Amino acid sequence: MRLIERRSYLRQLESVRGVPDIRVLRGVRGSGKTELLSDLAHQISLSDPNANIIRAELRDSPELRDYGALHSFAEESFLEGKENCLLIDDADLCPSVELALASLHAMGKFDIYITCSGDFLSLSPLGTLLTGRTFDIPVFPFSFSEFLEQSGSPDRCAAFREYMARGGMPGSCLCGSSEERQRCVRKEVLESVFRDIGANGRVRNKGLPERLTRHLLQNAGRPMTVKEIAAELGAAKGRKPVSGTGTALELLCNACAFHRIRQLDIRSVYRLFPESLYYPVDPSFFHALPGVREPDPVQVLRAIAAVELMRRGYEVWTGVPGGNDADLIGIKFGERLCLKVSGIIDSNEALLREAAPLHEIRDGSERLILAKTRKPEQQYEGIRVLDIADWLLSPEPES
Repeated sequence: MRLIERRSYLRQLESVRGVPDIRVLRGVRGSGKTELLSDLAHQISLSDPNANIIRAELRDSPELRDYGALHSFAEESFLEGKENCLLIDDADLCPSVELALASLHAMGKFDIYITCSGDFLSLSPLGTLLTGRTFDIPVFPFSFSEFLEQSGSPDRCAAFREYMARGGMPGSCLCGSSEERQRCVRKEVLESVFRDIGANGRVRNKGLPERLTRHLLQNAGRPMTVKEIAAELGAAKGRKPVSGTGTALELLCNACAFHRIRQLDIRSVYRLFPESLYYPVDPSFFHALPGVREPDPVQVLRAIAAVELMRRGYEVWTGVPGGNDADLIGIKFGERLCLKVSGIIDSNEALLREAAPLHEIRDGSERLILAKTRKPEQQYEGIRVLDIADWLLSPEPES
């Protein structure tokens, strides 16, 4: 394994350098935000050797976790006549950090970048202070392309099988055995998320986040309402529906550990439905918690495809049975991409079965079938059929 430069994120950060907004690098714990911030500091110093780079690493500097102390540190580090770049890592560790950020932003003297674990601004009562002043950059675990680059594997098919099991959490990618990888994801990522939710104070049942995570992993890709999830959690122990389930679910999604994908019928004037699907941000989550049964490989593929669409800037939805029964619908700049994700298509009958729902979509949307074909791209009555690994490695469309 070797360290890699996450060039797509660095290009995005370079494109917004100097704009007045606060750049917020948001993602689940362990997704590589701290290393990305270090790479950004190096990139700035290369392009402007005279730049004044002010680093505030709150995890290693508890004295800066007071918003007043953080504000004073930034002011005292300012140098007149230079480009002053303020980089705050783990900003969510500082209570009321929004007060410091709003004040520093109003001064107009700093180019501000922060990292945070999840969308903490949406949960903070002070989050409105920064409304309209932030530029959000979601940071995901390694894509398959990044995983392949880091692993250096010459066998793409073997690497993809490994990616389905190992996932792309940067820390776990450096571990050797599967046990070490699972322990790393469980201890460094999931248990950290559970602790954060417990410390939030909104969930009284301290064991609920882990129980809910297990339930979501075992039912990944199944349409569910919050009420149904609460009832199923209670029924598992012979009790009434578990209170606090909706809050815990909201916090898991705000921590970017899971992504909620709502159902959408694009043939019925975009009618929404109450059920949602939940996919983990990384396939390693399926294997990280003891006692969670082996996942359905197709659901793992759909989770990977859903997160890849988000990584590429799409809003992601799912179709509805009997309407547009697409597994995933990506919408970006008004254009729609409808996907069916399958395991192995080894016969013409299987291809006909997977293509049938996409034939019902005749509104000009791009239609794709992703599967383990291990063949070059095919066309079937206007529907593209791609090997999912080829699609994951294909260049992202230009915005």
